[in-house]
Amino acid sequence: MKIQFYKTETTYQGKVYKILTPTTPLTDTYAGFARATPIIFSNKADFMRLATLFAFLTEVKDVIIYLPTRKNKDDYLTETWFDATAFANIVVCHHSLQLKRGLFKQIKQRLSKRDLVSFKVDQMKFDNLEFDERFRHQENKDLLDVAIQNDTLFLIGSSKVFGYLAWECLEFRGGVAEPPNHSHTHLYPYLRHGVAVCVDMQFCFYDKIWWEKWFAKQDEV
Repeated sequence: MKIQFYKTETTYQGKVYKILTPTTPLTDTYAGFARATPIIFSNKADFMRLATLFAFLTEVKDVIIYLPTRKNKDDYLTETWFDATAFANIVVCHHSLQLKRGLFKQIKQRLSKRDLVSFKVDQMKFDNLEFDERFRHQENKDLLDVAIQNDTLFLIGSSKVFGYLAWECLEFRGGVAEPPNHSHTHLYPYLRHGVAVCVDMQFCFYDKIWWEKWFAKQDEV
């Protein structure tokens, strides 16, 4: 499929940063700390878009993907998972860029001119992956660094791990639990500290329309 971005470039402390923001915003994606765990909530359409973005990063390494999701608010998630200030934007990039998380706020403030760029990405490229047990080995270097800083969830990894994150997103194409349940996947095998200290992260399926219908039915009872 074809994906479009707004591309901006800036030089900060002598280094050039290329920032890509999808022209189609992920309006049904919510990210942040929930119950001390980093979580991304999305519906099926947005998980497919996330799968495409992760697949794109298996091929292109010199860019930073910026998803301004913090502005997405949801009453149910606020009441049950995030407090009102816990929602976050998302930044995804490769380890090779050596992005210092603390600098991204300054980098983002320097962005100005935006160019429109397009890429072709095979969204289903990683649909048939099987879990690689090497992710459970401490010596494995293809792992994901996760942190929330300055209202931003950073996902910094390798081409290999981004392929598996695309696969995890594609898993939500099939049957998913309907309210009041949440289909989800635990990502701790992919995390740099997942083996040693069981730090976790989750992708969690959440369809706002489904939940609004479910709440409406409860009110009828």
